[in-house]
Amino acid sequence: MARSRADQVVKLTAALVDSENVDQMLEDYNNVELGDLFASTFVQYYGDNSFMCDGKAVNGALTSFQTGMDSMKSITEFGTPTSVVDDDTIIVTIPLAGENGNGSVELIFTNDIYLQMISCTLNLDQTKGQLMTKAALNTLLGMGTVFVVLILISFIISANNHIPRIKGIIERLCVSLGEKKDGYYAFPTAERLAGVDAKFYSDLGAGYRAEYLARTAADIAGGFPLDKINELDSESANKKLCTLMGVGPKVADCILLFGYARQDVFPVDTWIKKVYTDIFSEGARSPKEIRRALIATYGELSGYAQQYLFYNKRG
Repeated sequence: MARSRADQVVKLTAALVDSENVDQMLEDYNNVELGDLFASTFVQYYGDNSFMCDGKAVNGALTSFQTGMDSMKSITEFGTPTSVVDDDTIIVTIPLAGENGNGSVELIFTNDIYLQMISCTLNLDQTKGQLMTKAALNTLLGMGTVFVVLILISFIISANNHIPRIKGIIERLCVSLGEKKDGYYAFPTAERLAGVDAKFYSDLGAGYRAEYLARTAADIAGGFPLDKINELDSESANKKLCTLMGVGPKVADCILLFGYARQDVFPVDTWIKKVYTDIFSEGARSPKEIRRALIATYGELSGYAQQYLFYNKRG
């Protein structure tokens, strides 16, 4: 009984999300009213006037289905329900297949004669890589483009450089242009970075990178769309970042990996070329070919793999 009822609830909820303005429903009705509305609609669809549901469960169902179906698109297949029964509840899980991904719905009913639905949630199937990327991206997006500017400028400084010198240049940059905080200086804003010329960066010890820093800072302050990079796939994003002076394919991949939490990138430097030789027992390939082969090997966890392989080889 619980499985067949769960199957009916899932199909009705999907139909409602497909056909109704869910945002308007959630705005117009409180949870009690949502529960009454869903129950009456259930009776109209299936002729079962014994159905009972909690309004909060309906709210959660509509909200999670709206979000999930935005990602999955249309549901193409409803799988076979499975259930777990304990003294108080019956938990039914129904797998779903969509045009653009899969998921599953977990429904919880009271284990009594009423079989009241007390929870219903659509969860998307996500790989470990997707979950890790989402967590990292949420953290980075919370910091805004200020963090991306820090990453971008720092990696321009790092080109053909060594760590003590990189740290020294960045420290002098923060002291000179950054806002003084409690015991440290913040990384400068794009506007502050654009307010000085190449000579300033040269005096900090940036060397030939001084012109790159001055030009790129001016481009960012002038409206280069760092906030739109995440709307592009990683290949397109890499090419877009390479239009900035001082940013090549390797630095662009570093910016995407550390600034945007992209995992389908693989920055290639001298150490990674050695890693490639170890893995594939061949050398003399271009960085572009090496990058492509390593991304094909490590897939959506390429960014993490790059860090472990780099550390292991250099260590």
